[in-house]
Amino acid sequence: MGLLQRLFGGATNQGQVPTTPATTSATRIGEIFDRVRAGRPVDLEAALADLDEDTCFAALWQILPEADGAQRIDIVDRLAEFELSEAQQRDLLRLGTVRVEGVEWTAVSLAMACDVAGQAEATARGDLDAGEREVVLEALAAVIAALCEAGLTTGPAGDAFDVEGSAAVVQRWAEALATCGAGPLDLVAMDLARRLARQTATRYADDDLEGRDSEGDELEEDEPQVDGWDEALAGAIDARIDAALAAPPRGGGDWSTLLRQIVATGDVDTGTRALHAASVAGVVVEDALIERLRRGEDDDAWRIAHHMPLEGALLEAMAELAVDTLQHRRMQEGELCSPASQIGCQRCGGPPGADDDDLMVPKALEARLMPVLIACHGHPGRHGVLVAECIAAPSPSLRANGLAVLSHWPVETIDADLWELLEALADDSVPMIRDAVARFLAARDQHEGGSDSDRA
Repeated sequence: MGLLQRLFGGATNQGQVPTTPATTSATRIGEIFDRVRAGRPVDLEAALADLDEDTCFAALWQILPEADGAQRIDIVDRLAEFELSEAQQRDLLRLGTVRVEGVEWTAVSLAMACDVAGQAEATARGDLDAGEREVVLEALAAVIAALCEAGLTTGPAGDAFDVEGSAAVVQRWAEALATCGAGPLDLVAMDLARRLARQTATRYADDDLEGRDSEGDELEEDEPQVDGWDEALAGAIDARIDAALAAPPRGGGDWSTLLRQIVATGDVDTGTRALHAASVAGVVVEDALIERLRRGEDDDAWRIAHHMPLEGALLEAMAELAVDTLQHRRMQEGELCSPASQIGCQRCGGPPGADDDDLMVPKALEARLMPVLIACHGHPGRHGVLVAECIAAPSPSLRANGLAVLSHWPVETIDADLWELLEALADDSVPMIRDAVARFLAARDQHEGGSDSDRA
């Protein structure tokens, strides 16, 4: 078995170069590059094992722009071990915060390898052109937001406490924004940082000599680097947020118009970021989102809405749209396939099952409607039409969850139409649903019996 076959796997006739002594490092790097660009896995540990440091460094930079996901994270981690110039730090920040599973997976490596505060200060001095300036500032905010959010939520790949002097770095970054101006992601990052500072200050405020913190937990020998994450930092960031909101957002305009526009037109990432920034800025964006939802099919709008509290006017609008969608698909019953019929065809070896969009209730539609349906449980007697449509839908998942919502409603809040529908489901094909319906009907009978006794 040749060297490249051992490194990459697969047969030797798949375009891999011969592994003879004449094979050059350039040839091998070219092979790695081609595999990464094609989305094929590469064991970088083995592939680069016998190359000298300079060659490995050059190879990693060559491969990085072509890599995605876990492979990209691995390359960022490896490059972070080298000493980088200022320009290389900017490149790593730019490339390490996109096309990864989440910035939280690269944030610690980026913060350790790149002078985050220094980059922000260089940007504030005007050392970069306008295009590069915005890219670097967005990357810096993304890294800080990821570090702080991981610290607040026990994220998957380290947090701010793993970075030496992180509190001072965050404060210098926030101060640099006074010159640069702030954008939506900067507001998000600053909000997360002040929350982490206050949470940390509370947790470690009463550390005692017995080795326990204020919550009574024993302190580990290798305590996280919490120095500087205190109320003073939180107060400084409060002031920085106030100053940012008193000025126009970076790029001009005003905060209300900017955030409402992003919510009305942005993708899921920028839209949810704008929701968070709007909560910091005190900007109401709910009506802009409702208008977007009512414009028509827009999966991103629904995903953004699911990041907001589903209540009030937003819940009313989403429930109304959900009912319209389910009723429209029910009117197309002759043209669409139910989930049961599709499963049946697959089991009997018949023609291929219908595409998801051709089902009466596609899985994507189920995922869209489920949070709206579940939000109805806290509003007994309201949104009964949506609950009825879900219970009547040819989707066991919607039926089961519709019944679960009803289980939170007092018997007297369930209207006659819903009771009639429940009676029709007494012989449902799904045993779990039959059992749930039987419990509802028994509860109704008991309630009505109790009412008759009271009248007597």
